[in-house]
Amino acid sequence: MKKESLIYKEENIVVYLLYMWRLEDTLRAFQFDVERILTVLCLEDETQEEERVFLQELIDMMLAEGVKESGHLQVNKNLVSWLTELHNKLLASHKIQKYNALYYQVLPTIVELRAKSQKTEISEIETCLEAMYGYSLLEMQGKPISQVTTEAMLGVKQLMATLAEVYKQEKAGTFPLENI
Repeated sequence: MKKESLIYKEENIVVYLLYMWRLEDTLRAFQFDVERILTVLCLEDETQEEERVFLQELIDMMLAEGVKESGHLQVNKNLVSWLTELHNKLLASHKIQKYNALYYQVLPTIVELRAKSQKTEISEIETCLEAMYGYSLLEMQGKPISQVTTEAMLGVKQLMATLAEVYKQEKAGTFPLENI
Protein backbone atom coordinates (compact mmCIF):
# COMPACT_ATOMS: atom_id res chain seq x y z
CA MET A 1 0.00 0.00 0.00
CA LYS A 2 2.76 2.41 0.85
CA LYS A 3 4.66 1.57 -2.32
CA GLU A 4 1.52 1.92 -4.44
CA SER A 5 0.63 5.25 -2.88
CA LEU A 6 4.08 6.64 -3.68
CA ILE A 7 3.86 5.45 -7.28
CA TYR A 8 0.39 6.93 -7.70
CA LYS A 9 1.45 10.23 -6.17
CA GLU A 10 4.35 10.45 -8.60
CA GLU A 11 2.44 9.35 -11.70
CA ASN A 12 -1.12 10.65 -11.32
CA ILE A 13 -2.22 12.87 -8.45
CA VAL A 14 -5.91 12.18 -9.10
CA VAL A 15 -5.42 8.42 -8.86
CA TYR A 16 -3.37 9.02 -5.71
CA LEU A 17 -6.15 11.04 -4.07
CA LEU A 18 -8.79 8.46 -4.94
CA TYR A 19 -6.50 5.72 -3.60
CA MET A 20 -5.95 7.61 -0.35
CA TRP A 21 -9.69 8.24 0.06
CA ARG A 22 -10.31 4.51 -0.43
CA LEU A 23 -7.59 3.74 2.09
CA GLU A 24 -9.21 6.08 4.62
CA ASP A 25 -12.54 4.30 4.12
CA THR A 26 -10.86 0.89 4.35
CA LEU A 27 -9.29 1.81 7.68
CA ARG A 28 -12.71 2.91 8.94
CA ALA A 29 -14.38 -0.27 7.66
CA PHE A 30 -11.81 -2.36 9.53
CA GLN A 31 -12.32 -0.18 12.61
CA PHE A 32 -8.66 0.86 12.49
CA ASP A 33 -7.50 -2.70 13.21
CA VAL A 34 -4.17 -2.95 11.38
CA GLU A 35 -3.74 -6.64 12.11
CA ARG A 36 -7.10 -7.52 10.51
CA ILE A 37 -6.18 -5.54 7.42
CA LEU A 38 -2.77 -7.20 7.15
CA THR A 39 -4.39 -10.64 7.55
CA VAL A 40 -6.83 -9.94 4.72
CA LEU A 41 -4.05 -8.63 2.46
CA CYS A 42 -1.87 -11.75 2.91
CA LEU A 43 1.33 -9.74 2.49
CA GLU A 44 4.80 -11.16 2.19
CA ASP A 45 6.69 -11.18 5.49
CA GLU A 46 9.30 -8.71 4.25
CA THR A 47 6.69 -6.05 3.45
CA GLN A 48 4.33 -6.65 6.33
CA GLU A 49 6.17 -4.50 8.88
CA GLU A 50 6.55 -1.58 6.48
CA GLU A 51 2.82 -1.73 5.71
CA ARG A 52 1.97 -2.01 9.43
CA VAL A 53 3.92 1.19 10.13
CA PHE A 54 2.37 2.96 7.13
CA LEU A 55 -1.18 2.03 8.14
CA GLN A 56 -0.60 2.93 11.78
CA GLU A 57 0.74 6.34 10.77
CA LEU A 58 -2.39 6.94 8.69
CA ILE A 59 -4.60 5.83 11.57
CA ASP A 60 -2.78 8.12 14.00
CA MET A 61 -3.19 11.05 11.61
CA MET A 62 -6.88 10.31 11.06
CA LEU A 63 -7.56 10.12 14.78
CA ALA A 64 -5.53 13.25 15.53
CA GLU A 65 -7.32 15.19 12.80
CA GLY A 66 -10.78 14.03 13.84
CA VAL A 67 -11.65 12.14 10.67
CA LYS A 68 -12.45 8.86 12.37
CA GLU A 69 -16.04 8.73 11.09
CA SER A 70 -15.77 10.68 7.84
CA GLY A 71 -13.75 13.28 6.02
CA HIS A 72 -10.23 13.31 4.67
CA LEU A 73 -6.75 13.87 6.02
CA GLN A 74 -5.50 17.44 5.84
CA VAL A 75 -2.66 16.43 3.53
CA ASN A 76 -5.23 15.16 1.03
CA LYS A 77 -7.38 18.27 1.45
CA ASN A 78 -4.31 20.36 0.70
CA LEU A 79 -3.75 18.48 -2.55
CA VAL A 80 -7.38 19.05 -3.54
CA SER A 81 -6.93 22.77 -2.81
CA TRP A 82 -3.76 22.88 -4.87
CA LEU A 83 -5.49 21.13 -7.78
CA THR A 84 -8.35 23.61 -7.48
CA GLU A 85 -5.91 26.52 -7.68
CA LEU A 86 -4.25 24.97 -10.72
CA HIS A 87 -7.66 24.40 -12.31
CA ASN A 88 -8.60 28.04 -11.78
CA LYS A 89 -5.29 29.28 -13.19
CA LEU A 90 -5.68 27.10 -16.26
CA LEU A 91 -9.19 28.41 -16.88
CA ALA A 92 -8.13 32.01 -16.41
CA SER A 93 -5.12 31.73 -18.70
CA HIS A 94 -6.81 30.16 -21.73
CA LYS A 95 -3.34 28.85 -22.71
CA ILE A 96 -4.38 25.22 -22.73
CA GLN A 97 -7.34 25.15 -25.07
CA LYS A 98 -7.84 21.41 -24.57
CA TYR A 99 -8.36 21.94 -20.86
CA ASN A 100 -10.80 24.81 -21.32
CA ALA A 101 -12.74 22.84 -23.94
CA LEU A 102 -12.95 19.80 -21.67
CA TYR A 103 -14.04 21.95 -18.76
CA TYR A 104 -16.88 23.61 -20.65
CA GLN A 105 -17.95 20.22 -21.98
CA VAL A 106 -18.07 18.81 -18.43
CA LEU A 107 -19.48 21.91 -16.73
CA PRO A 108 -23.15 20.84 -17.05
CA THR A 109 -22.26 17.54 -15.38
CA ILE A 110 -20.45 19.36 -12.57
CA VAL A 111 -23.43 21.67 -12.05
CA GLU A 112 -25.78 18.68 -11.94
CA LEU A 113 -23.53 16.79 -9.50
CA ARG A 114 -23.31 19.80 -7.19
CA ALA A 115 -27.08 20.25 -7.25
CA LYS A 116 -27.68 16.58 -6.44
CA SER A 117 -25.13 16.47 -3.64
CA GLN A 118 -26.11 19.86 -2.21
CA LYS A 119 -22.42 20.41 -1.45
CA THR A 120 -22.12 23.80 -3.06
CA GLU A 121 -19.35 24.80 -0.66
CA ILE A 122 -16.85 22.40 -2.19
CA SER A 123 -14.85 23.19 -5.30
CA GLU A 124 -15.65 21.91 -8.75
CA ILE A 125 -12.51 19.79 -8.58
CA GLU A 126 -13.59 18.16 -5.33
CA THR A 127 -17.01 17.58 -6.88
CA CYS A 128 -15.31 15.76 -9.77
CA LEU A 129 -13.17 13.72 -7.37
CA GLU A 130 -16.20 12.74 -5.30
CA ALA A 131 -18.05 11.72 -8.46
CA MET A 132 -15.12 9.60 -9.61
CA TYR A 133 -14.84 8.02 -6.17
CA GLY A 134 -18.56 7.23 -6.04
CA TYR A 135 -18.47 5.81 -9.56
CA SER A 136 -15.53 3.56 -8.69
CA LEU A 137 -17.39 2.28 -5.63
CA LEU A 138 -20.40 1.41 -7.79
CA GLU A 139 -18.10 -0.44 -10.19
CA MET A 140 -16.38 -2.36 -7.37
CA GLN A 141 -19.75 -3.35 -5.92
CA GLY A 142 -20.95 -4.52 -9.31
CA LYS A 143 -23.95 -2.23 -9.19
CA PRO A 144 -25.69 -1.22 -12.41
CA ILE A 145 -24.54 2.08 -13.89
CA SER A 146 -26.58 3.83 -16.53
CA GLN A 147 -25.13 4.70 -19.92
CA VAL A 148 -25.80 8.39 -19.23
CA THR A 149 -23.78 8.22 -16.01
CA THR A 150 -20.97 6.33 -17.73
CA GLU A 151 -20.77 8.92 -20.51
CA ALA A 152 -20.85 11.82 -18.04
CA MET A 153 -18.07 10.22 -16.01
CA LEU A 154 -15.96 9.78 -19.13
CA GLY A 155 -15.87 13.57 -19.53
CA VAL A 156 -15.08 14.09 -15.84
CA LYS A 157 -12.27 11.53 -16.05
CA GLN A 158 -10.81 13.22 -19.14
CA LEU A 159 -10.83 16.61 -17.45
CA MET A 160 -9.21 15.25 -14.31
CA ALA A 161 -6.62 13.27 -16.30
CA THR A 162 -5.62 16.45 -18.10
CA LEU A 163 -5.39 18.34 -14.82
CA ALA A 164 -3.29 15.53 -13.34
CA GLU A 165 -0.94 15.67 -16.32
CA VAL A 166 -0.46 19.43 -15.98
CA TYR A 167 0.14 18.95 -12.23
CA LYS A 168 2.77 16.30 -12.98
CA GLN A 169 4.47 18.56 -15.54
CA GLU A 170 4.44 21.49 -13.13
CA LYS A 171 5.98 19.37 -10.38
CA ALA A 172 8.67 18.20 -12.81
CA GLY A 173 9.39 21.80 -13.79
CA THR A 174 8.36 21.32 -17.42
CA PHE A 175 5.23 23.43 -17.09
CA PRO A 176 6.05 26.44 -14.90
CA LEU A 177 2.94 28.05 -13.49
CA GLU A 178 4.39 31.51 -13.77
CA ASN A 179 3.95 31.20 -17.54
CA ILE A 180 0.17 30.99 -17.27
